[in-house]
Amino acid sequence: MQPFEHILVGAAETLEPRQMRTLTQATRLRLDPDGVLADDNHAHARRWLDCDETYGGVFVLRGEFDAEGGALLKTAIDALSHEMSRGEVRSASQRRADALVDMAATQLRCGDHRDVHGQRPHLTVTVSAETLRSGVDAQPAELSGVGPIHPETARRIACDAVRTVVTVAAPADAAVSMASTSAVPLSVGRATRTIPAHIRTALHLRDQGCRFPGCDRPPAWTDGHHIIHWADGGPTELENLVSLCRRHHRTVHEQGWRIHIADGAAVVEPPP
Repeated sequence: MQPFEHILVGAAETLEPRQMRTLTQATRLRLDPDGVLADDNHAHARRWLDCDETYGGVFVLRGEFDAEGGALLKTAIDALSHEMSRGEVRSASQRRADALVDMAATQLRCGDHRDVHGQRPHLTVTVSAETLRSGVDAQPAELSGVGPIHPETARRIACDAVRTVVTVAAPADAAVSMASTSAVPLSVGRATRTIPAHIRTALHLRDQGCRFPGCDRPPAWTDGHHIIHWADGGPTELENLVSLCRRHHRTVHEQGWRIHIADGAAVVEPPP
């Protein structure tokens, strides 16, 4: 350490903290490479990540990664959290949060996962046809593992999903509790995609990604949005579909924006 002491002391007076850290680490690698490797292995062994749901229904992520894992995660998030559109109003933290959710959604949609009970890992929403049509029903929509969700959120998720129609027996007691989940299935239909593969291919070829003005998300990162929802009788045809990324799909459903295609161009209208 003695030959490097005067170099490090002099550098500490002029270098920025990050530059000083790099110099210190490089010096240590020359003096004690085995110690550096042992510390790296220890940091890797200490890695952890928790994803906990609060009583209010939001999730809190906490964790610690080694240098390589953290750099890999940060690089992926930074690549996806750049400014997406003109007039961006999200904070940097919000963009990073959206990027992480986008990564998870795309991995579930496109990744090679082992089936669980004969099905790929997925989100499950249970909702009545009446709730999808009007948003009013005695039994709210429910997201598996989370609980009741707003009807408009259910409509957004159902826009582009795998749909299984289940016919259940009406409750004998009209005053059945809203919290009751007991139902007697009479028939269960086959799982079908709300947007078939051939129409999705045509949609991707036409839109080339999210059509919300200024957005640059590619096709793999988008949902197919029914301009007139299929629950309201809207056809699953190109003229009634538009590609939207997760953020802008939410903008249309939960925030009240409208979007349609006119002469090949996407036209958006803000909430009234």
